[in-house]
Amino acid sequence: MLRADQGWRRSSRCDTNACVEAAATSAGVELRDSADPAGPRLEFGEGGWRTFLRGLAQGELATPAAHPR
Repeated sequence: MLRADQGWRRSSRCDTNACVEAAATSAGVELRDSADPAGPRLEFGEGGWRTFLRGLAQGELATPAAHPR
């Protein structure tokens, strides 16, 4: 997958530097931690991204109560 070095977006609800950012690539979508932009990224193809969003919407993915740092 081509790296998304530009066009990173974060939620308008993010008021800290500890948010998830997303960027479109030629093959799908990448996610990264805004606090560690050079760190690891999740890469999704188009079908995988749709499945991921559907899982979030249906509550299939656990959401941590707090993110320890």
